[in-house]
Amino acid sequence: INPTGYSGTPASGSFSGPGSQSITFTQTSFQYTWYESGLPSGTQWGVIVNGQSYTTTGTSLTETFATGHTYTWSVINPSGYSGTPSTGSFSNSGSQTITFYKGLSVTASASPTSGTQPLTVTYTASASGGSGSYYYTLYVDGSPVGNTVGPTSGSVTIQYTFQQAGTYSTYIQVQDANTGQTADSQTITITVQAPPSTYSLTFTETGLPTTNPVTGAPVTWSVTVNGQTQTADAGQSITFTGLSGTVSWSVQSPITVPVNRYHSVKYYATPSSGTASSSETISITYKDPPSVFSSVRVSLFSLIEKIINILNLVLQNVLFNFKIYAQVLHSAFFIF
Repeated sequence: INPTGYSGTPASGSFSGPGSQSITFTQTSFQYTWYESGLPSGTQWGVIVNGQSYTTTGTSLTETFATGHTYTWSVINPSGYSGTPSTGSFSNSGSQTITFYKGLSVTASASPTSGTQPLTVTYTASASGGSGSYYYTLYVDGSPVGNTVGPTSGSVTIQYTFQQAGTYSTYIQVQDANTGQTADSQTITITVQAPPSTYSLTFTETGLPTTNPVTGAPVTWSVTVNGQTQTADAGQSITFTGLSGTVSWSVQSPITVPVNRYHSVKYYATPSSGTASSSETISITYKDPPSVFSSVRVSLFSLIEKIINILNLVLQNVLFNFKIYAQVLHSAFFIF
């Protein structure tokens, strides 16, 4: 009579007198037991052993297997749960406890989702379910990027900078730190635009005197582009860089330069304003009023200046002669 799981040899015999017989028992089968933890009472679960399914609604599952073999098993998860460990193997009697966790999920958000390269995007992700300890990884166009964050039980933020223009499909993958189960967030599309093309504007100047004849200081001029003003000495150019789109510009006009201490000349710019949308060099010419009027004006002022100088000399001479005449009269008075 063989005990359960054993076979005796020899299995039978005969005798006709006193004697003895040794029977050797060899194990022919064994039992292996799985225990569950974490499931609501009455939930069906099970294992697959070498392709054969075994299920139960209890807290344990015991099956008998033939000796001389190695068996591999994987867990049959109830809907909404994940068991760990999820696989294993055995070749003799033993047991294994499987802990079941609720299904894993993750939600994510990103800001901003569009902009100009390089674009730095901040992701916020939060997982639920599973064992409560998670790793988070950002995926861009199906490939992981940056460093995995975790393990952690809370939400996380992940930053990533998109260096090139384009449209990217991104999501956060969460992995349960204890079960290895993974889940992906919703897909977040990131649109990165190339920066607008830029250009430069150069302004050159002719026509202004380089030096103030009264003070000896340099004569300056200026240009304003979209509210930004640059100044340079007469004869020097002015350049604006990093411009985009259509810009408006204007030149300082008129510029007043003294000719002498009595009068000044106003120089007017041509052109004095305009718009631009691409790189170019703009030549600015300064002129005073028409030359004929300017010459007459200068001559008139010069004539007035000379008359004043002559009158000054005459007055000084008259005063000098009057002084001598007064002295002569004074001397004659005392003589007589």
